[in-house]
Amino acid sequence: MSIANKLAEERRARLAAERLLELKQAELFAANRKLGRRAKALSDEIVETRAEITTVRDENQRVKSDLTVAHQKIELVEQRLWHSIETIHDGFAMFDIDNGMVMANRAYLSVFDGLEEIGPGVSYARILQLLTEEGIVNVGQHTAAEWRATMMQRWQSRDPSPVVIRLWNDEYIRLIDRRGHGGDVVSLALNITDTVKYEKAIKVKCVKIKKPALWPVFIIPSSNPKRISPMRKSYCLRDCCLRTVLQTLAKALFDDLSDLRVFPPPIR
Repeated sequence: MSIANKLAEERRARLAAERLLELKQAELFAANRKLGRRAKALSDEIVETRAEITTVRDENQRVKSDLTVAHQKIELVEQRLWHSIETIHDGFAMFDIDNGMVMANRAYLSVFDGLEEIGPGVSYARILQLLTEEGIVNVGQHTAAEWRATMMQRWQSRDPSPVVIRLWNDEYIRLIDRRGHGGDVVSLALNITDTVKYEKAIKVKCVKIKKPALWPVFIIPSSNPKRISPMRKSYCLRDCCLRTVLQTLAKALFDDLSDLRVFPPPIR
């Protein structure tokens, strides 16, 4: 092969290599531009993500702060509510849907005289059992089992009616229970001992003043009570009421009746 041919081949090989180099350089530049755009996009995404994370972190912090304030307010309201409940002289208790005690004030717990079992979590059935076993309640002519069954049947009704129970020390408690929409129960225990005693005193006095022998002699026209007219008996009963322990209540009642001309004015 002549020298001219060798030089031509080398020139063609060099040109081919140069074209291949240019092609590879173009591909490399294109890849670099693509990587640059991708890197820029990723950088922008990272910046946006960091901004979103910062925003979410700030919002989370605000939510936590709001929750903390809300919890503090709730705790304050609960403390005030509990303080108000504790100042009530009558008993107050709450029970959940499973008849377990949630809370109770000191007035409610005082009846049980420090029994450790009485407290949040104790069931209403167990409370009834302790009332009879410890002799706290006077079941009267019923057996302890009968009394508990009656009280439990009342408790399980949709709208329990008020009931009065008698304690061992002759105190009377009116139980008023109200069931909420969720099944929880609010229970009030009202001490009505003074009211019961007053009603008994009224009944005793009423029985006494109905006896003819106790009517004032100066208003009875005859020694034979059977000969007294019904109207005259009403007048005598009225004046007797005005001279008894019922004076305040009876006087107001009979003054109203006198104003309506049902009775004449009382004898002074």
